[in-house]
Amino acid sequence: MLTALRVLEEVAARQPVGVSDLSRALGMPKTTVQRAVLTLAEAGWLRAAGSEITRWEISHRALTVGLAGVNSSGLDEISHEEMRRLRDITSETVHLAVPDGNELVIISRLEGTLPVRTYLQLGTRAPLHASATGRAVLAAMSDEDIDRVLAHGAHRWTDRTLVDRDDILAEIGRTRERGYALNPGEWRQGIGGIAVAVLNRQHKPSAGLSISMPLTRYEQADLPHFAGLLNEAAVRIGQLSGM
Repeated sequence: MLTALRVLEEVAARQPVGVSDLSRALGMPKTTVQRAVLTLAEAGWLRAAGSEITRWEISHRALTVGLAGVNSSGLDEISHEEMRRLRDITSETVHLAVPDGNELVIISRLEGTLPVRTYLQLGTRAPLHASATGRAVLAAMSDEDIDRVLAHGAHRWTDRTLVDRDDILAEIGRTRERGYALNPGEWRQGIGGIAVAVLNRQHKPSAGLSISMPLTRYEQADLPHFAGLLNEAAVRIGQLSGM
């Protein structure tokens, strides 16, 4: 059971992903991972990504169960109006994500209105070190919590991903100084993002709020203006949540 759960979590973090990649990431024999994948697929928790059964992704059943947990706080409903306002002003896609272990989970999304826009499935798990939302959350953590997260290593998602510990810490420092996080294609190729943390009453990060867009528009956008809008929205969400 524990093996299957570890495989399910790894698929969620890397989807779509093949058995060989899962085996390397988990440090498990390929045959063990294969058995767990087939068991999870038979139970309806995983499904084949595409027509060939070589790469796997989590199913709607897994998404439903996961989102039921993160949505229990009602944060997605509380944030909806602020997210709608951000989307309407910027025309770009807005995401809300909550911390879950050493990752984030996307719990709410409002798609942009421009013909070319970004898209992330609800329930997608985002890396703390390589996404704008994750970096905003990291910057709002204590140095001790940051050390704990970085102790697990940093996966390289694109050729722009910061993976060296000192480079990541330096960028977290810059994020703290300017009050918002930037991501010029470090997590998803060709996608840029800007994000801020939503703080609770203890001034700890309860969520991350982001605006994402194709990298071509990101490089021309008025990012400080977007950051101001995000910070205003994050403050109001924090106040409304009462956490």
